Amino acid sequence: LSADSPTITNNATATITGGQTLDPDHAALTYYSHSGLFRMGGYLVYNNRGQLTQLEFMTNSAALEIGIIRYTAQFRVFVDGLPASAALSNDAAGSAIFYKLAFASRKVRRITVVGVNMPIYQIVTSAGDAIWQAPDDQPLMCVAGDSYTFGNGGAGGVCFAWSQLFGRGLGYRVIVDAIGGTGWNSSGSNAPLTRLNTVGANVMTKRIAGVNSPRVPDAPVAAFGYNDAGGDMGSLAANAAD
Repeated sequence: LSADSPTITNNATATITGGQTLDPDHAALTYYSHSGLFRMGGYLVYNNRGQLTQLEFMTNSAALEIGIIRYTAQFRVFVDGLPASAALSNDAAGSAIFYKLAFASRKVRRITVVGVNMPIYQIVTSAGDAIWQAPDDQPLMCVAGDSYTFGNGGAGGVCFAWSQLFGRGLGYRVIVDAIGGTGWNSSGSNAPLTRLNTVGANVMTKRIAGVNSPRVPDAPVAAFGYNDAGGDMGSLAANAAD
């Protein structure tokens, strides 16, 4: 973990008082997701349960709280691009839970929360602290593949699947378009060329201040093969050539 990792605790209500409370669609917050995000019941959710979502912002706060709805969320916190927490999770109770990030000092940091099933409820900062929009300064890699591409085992798996490590190691922001059981021999909407055309055109949504906009990937990647074992090698070769 990062040497600048915070101490993380959680509570049923926010414990920081006297500061500012940000709505999940505050202009300082940027979301990246495989598909569009929308509001429901006062908090932000995305329209495909199980898809990876990233929340990102800048802050100079030494202590802040991130309110997440208990929706079987599984996620990790990154600070300045480095992993800064163990895998975090909650149950399906439907109420809010506030994760407090307490750092050793007050300085400017880029906070990124990456996970699945994590409807954001509020961000709470201490008095006098600032929070602002992080620059979109990383190229985007989008990997089309199977379940091995996405990873499993909750936040520990999806944040550290080979696709995430590969892309982050090259300096990319990584979003995965993964469909379990697919391969070069898949057909219909799961056909490799169809998947890649989708990835290359507009696979990711970027949301700021309540507005969803497309984020076209800079590096579309195809990662198939495992599920083709024992399949028709002729069609596999033809599909790969396309």
